[in-house]
Amino acid sequence: MATKTSAQKHQANRRNALRSTGPKSSGGKRRSSKNARMHGLSVIDSLVISDPLLTELSELISLEGVDNFWAQEIVNRIVSYERNQAYQRMLFSESELPKRTATAVHEGMRNSFGTELDLMADFLDDQRYLVGRVKKSDLNFVINMQHKMMKLTLRQIKRQEVEHAKRVRNSVRYLKRSSNQLIKSFKGLRSA
Repeated sequence: MATKTSAQKHQANRRNALRSTGPKSSGGKRRSSKNARMHGLSVIDSLVISDPLLTELSELISLEGVDNFWAQEIVNRIVSYERNQAYQRMLFSESELPKRTATAVHEGMRNSFGTELDLMADFLDDQRYLVGRVKKSDLNFVINMQHKMMKLTLRQIKRQEVEHAKRVRNSVRYLKRSSNQLIKSFKGLRSA
């Protein structure tokens, strides 16, 4: 299935390889070493062999005159493509999308700072009940603290949005990769 590259393309590939050497720092190397295990989208599924439906598909492909190795390879690529599609559907489902609505921010703030918010509300209620009024300084303190909690919650939501965008970019890249591999294996069948 390998195709012959021209001499110009071969030289261009070698020049590009000299420029792309990967991370230099130890931290960068450590981070990049975990890339393949981050989501598992590029891992070839070894459980394909034990699935009777996929084994039957592999046998059907091999009945068309394709050797067993390539039939199994095509099945692996089909499974990889479908797994990438399922991951992308999950990413774009309503439950996975980070939201910056007032309700979502309020829920996030309540989840992160529920105890503190309750304590501040109880403190203000106690001041109203015991003293008859709330001091302006106490009210300002509570308002400032709630404002800081809101900023922290918005920052956390922004981080979730950035992380979600990163996962989407990776999923698109791996979906393209798996579809290209599948197409390449089908083209190889045609030329064989």
